Amino acid sequence: MTNIAIAGSVSVDITVRNPPANWCGEDGIDGYTPELISKLQLPIDVGLGGNGAAPAYVIGKLGGSVFLSAPVGTDMSGQLTRRWLDDAGVRLLGEPTASTMSAVTAVDDQGKRLGCLQYVGPPVDWLAATQCDDAAWLLIGTHTKATQEDYDNILLALTAARGHGTRTALDSGLSWLRTLQPAAMHALWRQCDLVIGTGDELAAWSATTDPEAIARCVLEHGPRNVIVKLGAEGAAWQGVGEPFGHQAAHRPGSADVTVGAGDGFNGGALAALARGDALGTAVDAGQEVAGAIVQSGRGILGWQ
Repeated sequence: MTNIAIAGSVSVDITVRNPPANWCGEDGIDGYTPELISKLQLPIDVGLGGNGAAPAYVIGKLGGSVFLSAPVGTDMSGQLTRRWLDDAGVRLLGEPTASTMSAVTAVDDQGKRLGCLQYVGPPVDWLAATQCDDAAWLLIGTHTKATQEDYDNILLALTAARGHGTRTALDSGLSWLRTLQPAAMHALWRQCDLVIGTGDELAAWSATTDPEAIARCVLEHGPRNVIVKLGAEGAAWQGVGEPFGHQAAHRPGSADVTVGAGDGFNGGALAALARGDALGTAVDAGQEVAGAIVQSGRGILGWQ
C-alpha cells in the first residue's frame, strides 16, 4: 500500500454509559460525601478518537503507511494517544503540543448519545501533511469547532497537495454546518478527488436530501468521486462517468455505541482505494470496519 497523509484531530474519548439523571451538583465542595457519589452499573471506556487519528489507526492496522498531522500533547492524554498510534505504526508529523483534545460522551442504555463535554485542544497544522510529497492520498477530516482560519488553511493544503500530484479526500463533518455558505464549501470540493460525508452533512451544501441528487451535486463541483454515509441505511457512492450505487448497511450481530464508526469507515475506505480497489469495493471495506466498531461498542480500539 502506498503512503497516505492525514490531517485532523486526535482525541482521548471517554464514554460514560447510562449515567443517572442530574448526577452533577451545582455547588462544589472540597471533598466527597455519600450524596455526592452516583453509582454506574457499567464501566467507563477510554479510547482513541478524532477524525484524523481514528482513520489513521485503522489504515495503519490494515498495513498502510500513514503520516498524521494532529496535535498530540506532552500531557497524559497525549502519552496514551502516542502509544495507541505507535501500536498501529502511525508516524506523527510536527512537534508535540502542550495539550491534547479530549471528550467525555454520555450514552443511554441503548448506546444513544446524551451529551458530550469536549476540550478542543490546540489547532491542527493542516499544511504539515502536504510535506509528504510521495503520499498517494491526503485525507483531511475537520473537527466540529473548525474556524475560518482552519478553512483557509485547509483550502491551501488541498490545493498544495493536488499541485504535486497527491489525490485529496475531504470529510468536512459538522464543521461550518450552520455558518459556511454553500459557495465556500464548493470551493473546497473543487480541490478534492473524493468527498466523504453523511447524508445530513452533505445535504447542507447540496440543497437536497436525496442521496442520488446529493452525489450529483457534489460531482458537479469538481470531485471525481463522492461517498454518502447513510447510517442504518448503508452508504451510497458515485464516480464521474459511473452510475450511482447504494449498499445496505453491514448489520452487526449486536449494536452498541456508534462513536468512532464514521471515522473508522473513512479509514477502511481509503485503505482500499490506496490498494487500487474500485469505489464500490472501498465502500464495502469502510462499512465492514464501521459495523465491527458498532458491535464492539469500544470505538476504534475495539474494532479488531
